[in-house]
Amino acid sequence: MTVTTPSDDQVLAAVNAIRQEKPNLGRSKIRSLLKEEHQWQVSEDRLKRLIPAVNRPTTLPATVRATTSLPILANTNADVSETTRNSRKKGGLRARNAALQDVMRPVEFWLNQAHKNADARSLANELGLIFPNGDPYGFKAGLVYPIRRLVITGRDTPENFRILFGQDAIPDVHAQTRKEVLMSFYVEDGSPSQMLNSFLDEGCPCWAPRPANAIEQEEILRQREKSREFAAIMQSVGL
Repeated sequence: MTVTTPSDDQVLAAVNAIRQEKPNLGRSKIRSLLKEEHQWQVSEDRLKRLIPAVNRPTTLPATVRATTSLPILANTNADVSETTRNSRKKGGLRARNAALQDVMRPVEFWLNQAHKNADARSLANELGLIFPNGDPYGFKAGLVYPIRRLVITGRDTPENFRILFGQDAIPDVHAQTRKEVLMSFYVEDGSPSQMLNSFLDEGCPCWAPRPANAIEQEEILRQREKSREFAAIMQSVGL
């Protein structure tokens, strides 16, 4: 068995897939599963940095257990045959692996394939992007860096996603990145997020994001309201 070192995006995607099935799993068990299922070597310190908070199992109070009409799964496990448990375990593993493959497909393409394509090299040159060239470490290996560059330059189209990531869209990362870019107009100078973004945006040829649509405008207004409320609370306690 060959043990490999995954990128941060690979680790986060795998952990997300595991937690969808086992939300209460602790960090040490997640680390063991990553090694068992993917032959990945992930240090405890690295996993702690990537996953600062771990959900803890919640125990129902005795009064709730006594009165609830819902079945308590812990009490029914004894009635499930070993064959059924093994079947469920294998089914869950297959589902997690399938979900992980869906998430990791564009990461792998950007990491190992895009730089070999002439159209991708031409697009990257226009956008001032630097390919990771197979190196799984650093900010260039993740999807936020190239997707943010596409968003900032207004080039976040299905065609360009296909060129850089091998598929037309990556909805979750794309939507979150657009929100952050559009919200950056309201971020104070010198803030930590602005300092990080300036690092990611080094070499960007222009700032021309597409205007916010109606849904995005609504979200921006909600976020600004939350920011004002938070600032008011901090001010009231003298911070």
